[in-house]
Amino acid sequence: KNALIGKIFWENLNMLNWDLFANFTEEEMACRHCGECEVTADLMEALQDLRDLIGPLVVSSAYRCKDHPVEIVKKAPGTGAHCRGLAVDIVCDNSSKRHQILKAAMPTWLGVGVSSKFIHLDRGHPEATRPALWTY
Repeated sequence: KNALIGKIFWENLNMLNWDLFANFTEEEMACRHCGECEVTADLMEALQDLRDLIGPLVVSSAYRCKDHPVEIVKKAPGTGAHCRGLAVDIVCDNSSKRHQILKAAMPTWLGVGVSSKFIHLDRGHPEATRPALWTY
């Protein structure tokens, strides 16, 4: 009985009030592989702050479970920032929008990866050097 009470407590502690994030839904932040959504409140608050600064953002990837194909191929299972609910990839296919996102994100996001199609932003990573900036 105590184990069940503890499990319910921790599950509720980690639940987000999605009403606080008017511009994002749990569905768009969920794993595209399994449908679970374990993003952190810190990630969502920072993402909403970024959206408030620069306007609409299109999320291409947020939470990824340890069995997500990208996580399996590119990393040791469960070790990526996306797997830990700490990262988001934002669609970005023009240099003006890319510059706008980078300018607004650099002061507060700890991991920033830039490609020609998206920008990866993360709130930290316990096994990687942060702050960090990289390209794909």
